[in-house]
Amino acid sequence: MFKVGLLGTAGLMMKTQIGLGVLSIPATFDALGLITGILCLLAVGVITTWSDWVVGVFKLRHRNVYAIDDAGDMMFGRVGREFFGFAMWLYWVFVSGAGVLSLSIGLNAVSSHGACTAVFVVTAAVLGFALSSIRTLGRMSWLA
Repeated sequence: MFKVGLLGTAGLMMKTQIGLGVLSIPATFDALGLITGILCLLAVGVITTWSDWVVGVFKLRHRNVYAIDDAGDMMFGRVGREFFGFAMWLYWVFVSGAGVLSLSIGLNAVSSHGACTAVFVVTAAVLGFALSSIRTLGRMSWLA
């Protein structure tokens, strides 16, 4: 049985905190300036840390809640479960689309190959599908 472990958990948590937003930090500093950009970055870090703490406290109090649709079921019944489940599905569609697009733009920028961006989109989508087929975090933590 694979276990995530402390190091894998730390890596996965850092990855989810930074996500795709790390790519926009230079543009943010360019628009806001160094001091204001650092203050905004620290504010986002504080808000993220606080929201993680709130989610952790909620999870300790409600151990039967595993996902956002369970929380929707607790608050609004079956309709809430379906609505929150659909909203989460839609969110993940956009997140995965942003990841595939970012990877394809990155591959297009670093290669001198004549292939169009569509080829890199397909490459990123196939890689994403292959890696997301692994259903346990214990087998995925080494990627973080």
